[in-house]
Amino acid sequence: MLLEEPLSGNDQFSRYAAGLTSTCKGGSILSLLETILQNKRGEEFCYLTQWVLQQLKIVRDSGGIGQQPAYDEADAPESESPKEDSGREKKQQAAAAQRRKVMEEMAALQKKFLQSNRQVLSEIDTGTNVDEVTASSATAPAVVAVGLQSVASQAQVPVPLHCILCQAVEKDAANCEKQFVLGMRIQRSTVLKKSPRTANSNKEVDIDYLLNSVALTQGVYSASCGHGMHMECWRRFHDSRIAELRQSDMLFQRRSAVNYESGEFLCPLCQYYCNTVLPIHPDPMSKRPAASAEVEIINFEQWRTRLHTLLDCALSPSPLATDNNAVRTPADSLSISSRLAEIFPKYLKLDRNAVPSFSSESFVRSSSSSSEDSNASSYSQAVFTRGHNALPNEADARVPVAVWATCAYTIQCLGCQSNFSGKSLLTSLHSRQINYLRAMVRAASCVTLPSVCPHTDTAMLGKHLSRLLNTVVPVGGCFHELPCVLDLDPFSIMVNLHFCLASLLDALDPECKMALRPLIAIDDQYIVQIAVAIRLVQYLLTVEPQGDMPDLEGSDTTGIVDLWEKLHDWALGSSCDKELTSSSPPANALLTGYRDAVLPLLQRAALFFHCCNGVDLPQEDPISYEALLHYLCLPDQLHTIVTASQGVGLRHLVQTWCQHRGVAQQIGSLHSAAPPLSCMLTEVQSLHSLPQHYSELIKIASNFRCPKFQTSNRDSTAVIMCMICGQLLCSNCYRCMTPEGGGEAIGNYTRHLRECGGGVGMGLWILECYMVMMNAMDLEDVRGCILPAPYLDEYGESDIGLRSGNPLKLNDDLWKEFQQYWYQHTIMEKITSTNEQERKFILFSWSKL
Repeated sequence: MLLEEPLSGNDQFSRYAAGLTSTCKGGSILSLLETILQNKRGEEFCYLTQWVLQQLKIVRDSGGIGQQPAYDEADAPESESPKEDSGREKKQQAAAAQRRKVMEEMAALQKKFLQSNRQVLSEIDTGTNVDEVTASSATAPAVVAVGLQSVASQAQVPVPLHCILCQAVEKDAANCEKQFVLGMRIQRSTVLKKSPRTANSNKEVDIDYLLNSVALTQGVYSASCGHGMHMECWRRFHDSRIAELRQSDMLFQRRSAVNYESGEFLCPLCQYYCNTVLPIHPDPMSKRPAASAEVEIINFEQWRTRLHTLLDCALSPSPLATDNNAVRTPADSLSISSRLAEIFPKYLKLDRNAVPSFSSESFVRSSSSSSEDSNASSYSQAVFTRGHNALPNEADARVPVAVWATCAYTIQCLGCQSNFSGKSLLTSLHSRQINYLRAMVRAASCVTLPSVCPHTDTAMLGKHLSRLLNTVVPVGGCFHELPCVLDLDPFSIMVNLHFCLASLLDALDPECKMALRPLIAIDDQYIVQIAVAIRLVQYLLTVEPQGDMPDLEGSDTTGIVDLWEKLHDWALGSSCDKELTSSSPPANALLTGYRDAVLPLLQRAALFFHCCNGVDLPQEDPISYEALLHYLCLPDQLHTIVTASQGVGLRHLVQTWCQHRGVAQQIGSLHSAAPPLSCMLTEVQSLHSLPQHYSELIKIASNFRCPKFQTSNRDSTAVIMCMICGQLLCSNCYRCMTPEGGGEAIGNYTRHLRECGGGVGMGLWILECYMVMMNAMDLEDVRGCILPAPYLDEYGESDIGLRSGNPLKLNDDLWKEFQQYWYQHTIMEKITSTNEQERKFILFSWSKL
């Protein structure tokens, strides 16, 4: 208190300073403090006592408190007790011993690593410098993954498989004795939805996954942690967990956050949430015999004609059977093989003595037993049932299409995640992500085999191919009844065409007597060109004729302007708007704009064919636009695909696309208040934006009235804002509940989430100030969790329940975490991990919200 008197401006403090040195019965204040400082019992208050004593001496000398001087080591106790010295020495000796122990362990590990990898390290040339390595990489030829040049290219080295349960290591999937599986998580998703976020019915019957729309209203996303296991090891682990949880339920009467009996489980290594397993198939193309003769390049018209001939061969009934649905006999396969040899004489040679017999189905079955074949079909059924909310049906023709569409949608979602994080798609993926993508692509290529889908035949594949060709490469008169080019997603079309053609060729020639690998390579080359042409036409027909950009040196801008004018002439015809065609966008703006529009498609196509063919990606970070063109066997100027007069020109095909009656309607709607969905080629809508101050949300919620109480002044106390579309919903209200499918009644927010987010999403409970995450894909097992809202007060704390009443502001870092949950599809994983920690969330009736 004496030290605080000068700070308050008391001038009479100097007369009290005399008492510091005056003697009394116990001595002066300074002498008492010095005695306390020298006492061993006051060691923990040594520095505080020393500081007070120093300040009092300053007060005694000057009569006031001035600048607080720094601690002077000379005023510290001159000598310390022997006990303290011995304690400090013991601590120093223990720390030195711990450091020596750690260094010895590191030296032992380093020695063990050098001994185990002595052969690998001896092959490394230590004399090469950085300049030589850079020069060699610069002079190395660029690889090509599409076309005939990719047939002779060197594929990647097979990745060894490591079982995380039994610790066994296999060289590759082709030579392993036991089937390997990966834990997968499958869920419906609307992350890529480009249309306005409104609540509409997105059932599987309303979405055509074979001819997927450019809006990408809904899809099926698959993800994995990348940790592999033997099939037998996983089954033993899964059965043991089920038995353990059953015993726990009987003893403790508590539920688990994971429903193991329905196929869900947590990865034994990283606790990653999974709801099915993906079998790792060997690559059938790696052992397919190559062509013995030289392959002649054919133009697009020849490929188009022979493709329709191949379709007629697939749809033709069996010559030896009266039933069109009858299974073909070996004699029928011989007849089809002979007809294929007539269709492709330059590529295929039917010589059973020269070419060894090889079956794709037997190649897949070589590493799996009959019991493990059921697991291969279980993945396709899991994609079909969980992803499309349908009942299990192996005979459904949509099963192969569902697996193909899952590959396309997953790769596009990974591209969306990389864009959100500001990274490149091809350089942001780690090795385990590449491995599970490659396994998923191989599973999609094997989904039509009889061992996986026994009801698949050439007639069903022919029908799928017929729809694709009539839309993309039309010949018949039903062209106008199918979606126009502005409504198609080019990447989905490319993936479906690749899998459909490859599966059809395998089905027509199951014994692989002919070398079909060059034919598949030619198919991939033209499929990529068709996908790029679709994206180019979509951009040029929907770009707005405004804007200006500086000149680009060395760019061929004349061809892109001519193509823009021709496309509008073909699309609008005699009713062409003269003002629209006369005011064309600047050439440089067109050239730069179409590159930005095509670049995401090129990156996703490069990743897809890297997983298909195993050809290494270009060694650049980030991979340039020109390197992607060369990797996909595309010309430097993409508009030459359409305008080329020689070689692989798509002029007549593009002209047919533009003559679709729906194209003129789409272009006419560009000037209306509601632009068409095809205008949004690369933009993906994010979560609904939140205001900076929480008081604005409270004001919005106060004006909301429950739809069932419009005539009453009663306010809704459970207002949830959907973060996907921003719609306000009255939840936890019994009058707003409606029965779903004749079963138990569900809440308003649960029903809205199944329509808007595919069953998985998040919402903000405004009056309680917390975020609600829900998984409502299965109405019989709806789960959820509660997290604090991304709003903090001035002290950096959240206010669940709005009890403190402090003003809340939006925290950008917390809001970005919630956006990452949405873009990275980790909401289900977050719900599971939260329920494992907080058991109270498991017993809550989430379906009533």
